[in-house]
Amino acid sequence: MLKTSLKERFEKKVQKTDGCHLWTAGTNHEGYGVIRDEDGRCTVAHRVAYELYVGPIPYHPDNGSRGATGIVVRHTCDNPSCVNPEHLRIGTQADNMKDRVDRGRWVGNGGFGTGPKLKIHQAYLIKRRFRDGASCIDIANEFGISRAMASRIKNGTAWSQVPDPPK
Repeated sequence: MLKTSLKERFEKKVQKTDGCHLWTAGTNHEGYGVIRDEDGRCTVAHRVAYELYVGPIPYHPDNGSRGATGIVVRHTCDNPSCVNPEHLRIGTQADNMKDRVDRGRWVGNGGFGTGPKLKIHQAYLIKRRFRDGASCIDIANEFGISRAMASRIKNGTAWSQVPDPPK
């Protein structure tokens, strides 16, 4: 009996859209896809996607214990279930934390959130509210997000995988 390759197993668990490629199988508590690698270890799917479609992840000894190489795979789309290699970048954990702050995903109580506050349907509703004339302040208050995040949704730099509602 032939063993199914990691790439074949991986591709069966992905739904491709025009933007994000969504992981449809199991996830961890933070919403990141998980898959068993060739050695039977449970690995986050976006890290496997990077290695399958971009290349090996380099070793970085000064980055604590994150990942087997000390390097993390970051999302440019802020969608934990996304495995689109075009949305993935490598960097240090410090880079990843800076991304969270820069993108308005900082939780004001002095810590970081565990993932996006919004669901896809909420992002669509926000885009519809903007279409109907709502301000960033209105959106931020209504959905419990920062004004910076509301602005990023409005200008298309956040949640770009969610289609704009028809006029």
